[in-house]
Amino acid sequence: MTLPPRSSDPSLELNYSRWLPTDRNAAILDLGCGNGRVLRFLSTRGYCRLRGVDRDSKALSSIGDLAGVTLDCNEVNADYLRRQKGAFKLIILRQVIYYIERRDVYDFMVSLKDALADDGVLIIEFFNAALLSSRLTEMKDPFIRTAYSEHSIRRLFDACGLDTHYIGPDRSSARGLRSTVYAQLRAAWVKILNAIYILERGFDDELPRIYTKSIIAVAGKVPDRLPL
Repeated sequence: MTLPPRSSDPSLELNYSRWLPTDRNAAILDLGCGNGRVLRFLSTRGYCRLRGVDRDSKALSSIGDLAGVTLDCNEVNADYLRRQKGAFKLIILRQVIYYIERRDVYDFMVSLKDALADDGVLIIEFFNAALLSSRLTEMKDPFIRTAYSEHSIRRLFDACGLDTHYIGPDRSSARGLRSTVYAQLRAAWVKILNAIYILERGFDDELPRIYTKSIIAVAGKVPDRLPL
């Protein structure tokens, strides 16, 4: 068996690899690809039908030539996706979803679903609105429109007819003494933050369970029901 090339991006390897197609010829869309980090990761793993889409032509020009990659300077919106019906085995939106206007996000998500192949997978990564510092993230970027938590993204999946495969924390690939100390301090802070939420809201069923900086959410099309 031929093993895939070793990735030069351990974080993406850790968080995305389990959801990648086994077929290296599968069509994959990186929507809002920016400077091409995800595209480079996928290209080094041998995927050869990659499309990166972004409205920022300067960001696209910084990517250069990557094996198996086609770049498309276009708006990241439902109009673009409607032209791609059933085209992709995998669609990735990394730190993009919160730029979509709240009033437009339902149509956008339905168009994402329709752009997937029947057995396709959608991966969305976004900053975690449950953290106290999420407000700082919103304030420093005037183009952010809506922040999401683990619960709101699940509701969005459900409303749009997507089957939730996974919603969980982004896992860190950092190692060493400094990372260990940071992790311990952060774990202590999470306990305090969770206590604050309980004091404010009581034992609510929808209190946050994920306290990492970002959340990974994965979904696919809801399987058609068999006739009775």
